[in-house]
Amino acid sequence: MTSIFKRLFSVTLAAVLILSCAFAGLHALAAGVVNTGDGNNTVSLTFSPAGGGMIYYKIGSTDSRTLSRYTNTHAVGTPVELTAAPRNAAEFLYWYNVYTDRVFSFDETVTFTLSTATQLYALFSEPDANFHYVAYLNYAGSIIYSNDVPTGQPVPVPSAADASVPGFTFLDWSMTSTQVQQSATAAVVRPRYTVDNRPCTLSLTNAQNVSGAGQFPLYDTVYAKADGVNGSGQPFSCWKDASGAIVSYERNYTFRITKNVTLTAVYGGSVTPEPVIRISDIAIESPLEKVTFFAERSIPDGHTLIQHGILLTSTSAELVVSAAGLGASAAVKRGTGISNESCGTYSLSKAKAVSGTVYRARAYAICENPQGVQMIYYSTVETASF
Repeated sequence: MTSIFKRLFSVTLAAVLILSCAFAGLHALAAGVVNTGDGNNTVSLTFSPAGGGMIYYKIGSTDSRTLSRYTNTHAVGTPVELTAAPRNAAEFLYWYNVYTDRVFSFDETVTFTLSTATQLYALFSEPDANFHYVAYLNYAGSIIYSNDVPTGQPVPVPSAADASVPGFTFLDWSMTSTQVQQSATAAVVRPRYTVDNRPCTLSLTNAQNVSGAGQFPLYDTVYAKADGVNGSGQPFSCWKDASGAIVSYERNYTFRITKNVTLTAVYGGSVTPEPVIRISDIAIESPLEKVTFFAERSIPDGHTLIQHGILLTSTSAELVVSAAGLGASAAVKRGTGISNESCGTYSLSKAKAVSGTVYRARAYAICENPQGVQMIYYSTVETASF
């Protein structure tokens, strides 16, 4: 491999995937907007093998392969299947997402529906008697360190702070420094954690017709349940949080708890369930120069989740999906979750945050509605600084 990987895999924005739960139901603060891609109902797609190998691809009705860079625009909603195929003695390592600065998948074959500008590299490692590839990842798959290292030479081990995740305590790396140094093949090293022993409380304001309140371990899955009708015969409408924002239209609302939460089951209103996405929490770690935004989603039946994530900026740029750019200098960075389960929690961390700088974040969810149209649902914009 060449020095291009040192540039490609330098990471300033760490995307953190915090667990998710398989359950239908979502929260929206505003009606969705039609996803028009780059403005003309198309989005750009770029992929390339890096370090050896080839890529077999199926894009809509097109079925082919490439040994080099592929780039084109396709209609929003086009199905894509990419397969990384090693050549000669090359070893496939992972797919790397350039827009999000993280590992996209360790599977040789990836499938997705086009919704936003996408640029992927299939990373291969060719055998070399004198060098081997080493990468250290954080919890989310963002690359903390990567390089071609002389065989038998020591490798700088990232610190626990480099791999920190709010609510988790770093234990160690999946390989010791000696194991990394002596590895005859590529070494991709991941952190191991324990969840902090910090209980969180779910409170329900309704006196009747609800259940699920209690104290739970941090990041535990909790279940807020409401009867279909209350004592007055009124039908269930939605769940609201302490600020009055709708968090779900599902009577049996499931989510990962990250802090103390108070919910109210609302009865009596006629509603049409729609996707909900919101910034649910913010963690500021001043000593680590890190700001983390958490997003929660709840997608109702009839809507298919295509992509979700968080948009982040320290400028006045508009926080919309189409504004997300590439590289550390991009005004708007986009972090996307890997799991597309209907209910879940995702977070995005800004590493090397600058004291006094205001960071603005907005969660989004792209869904196909029952009519087959891709819609984008946005949260309100939240800010944080230290």
